Amino acid sequence: MSLPVGFQWRPWGSDLHLDLDGRGIGLIVELPEGRGCRVSRNDGTTNLRFEFLPSRDESVRFLESWAVRWEERIREQYRGLGYALPEERRMGIEVQTTHRRRRRR
Repeated sequence: MSLPVGFQWRPWGSDLHLDLDGRGIGLIVELPEGRGCRVSRNDGTTNLRFEFLPSRDESVRFLESWAVRWEERIREQYRGLGYALPEERRMGIEVQTTHRRRRRR
């Protein structure tokens, strides 16, 4: 099944993330010991839902069919959440993690 325009799969560590215009809307996490996958939908919203499916392929098909069926509603839901955060790798920004040390007494 092909995803609608703006939807795409991205790697998320060893897992898969479904993005809509840079916002994560779904995540497939493989469970340990071959117990299948946990699929989350509506990431970043108050409507987060989980499904547990037996394989990664079935999980991909599930999220793709969900995205096709509910495309208009998904776009509407994520439209009001502000802009997606750009990836720092693409922008060439270095992250500084230095901080002040606490003073010993």
